[in-house]
Amino acid sequence: GNVAIDELKSAIFGASPAAGEAPTFDVDFASQGEAGLALVERALADNRPYSLAFVDMRMPPGWDGLETIERMWRAATDLQVVICTAYSDHSMAKIAGRLGHPDRLLVLKKPFDAVEVEQLATSLTEKWRLTRDERAHMQELREALARAEVAARTKSQFLANMSHEIRTPMTGILGAAEVLVDEELPRSEQLK
Repeated sequence: GNVAIDELKSAIFGASPAAGEAPTFDVDFASQGEAGLALVERALADNRPYSLAFVDMRMPPGWDGLETIERMWRAATDLQVVICTAYSDHSMAKIAGRLGHPDRLLVLKKPFDAVEVEQLATSLTEKWRLTRDERAHMQELREALARAEVAARTKSQFLANMSHEIRTPMTGILGAAEVLVDEELPRSEQLK
């Protein structure tokens, strides 16, 4: 109920759906792996990348789910994937060994419940968004660090040049002052 806290939360984490409000998703469908890859590539070209793909392990007569995922991940390196399967054609160890990236991969056994699908979609798309935001932030930090390093080198070079430019005339002034002091000293002794 505190407005200031709610505004701060929105500023930090972005707007969140109201309680009870279901998230919405744009959904595309492909019945074969080749068609799914084409959708992923087109979405990337249109600058609206997919965050998540649900991939069936069996899609005869074309690629199986593993082949499809491998190719999708070559195109979209941060794509989250849910493998949908009723059969254990491959062990999880074999799947992870072939695909790697177990942090971007979940298995959902058929038959599944619509609530499970919605929860996976919501959680994994948010994970995808947060990962992209983190990468963008890290890139901004790397760029800021590079700018700071350039500024520090420029400052050091400027100070070195200024030190040289100040020291050279100061050496001349100090030398002249010593000559004046040496000349003035015998005169002051003569006056005594």
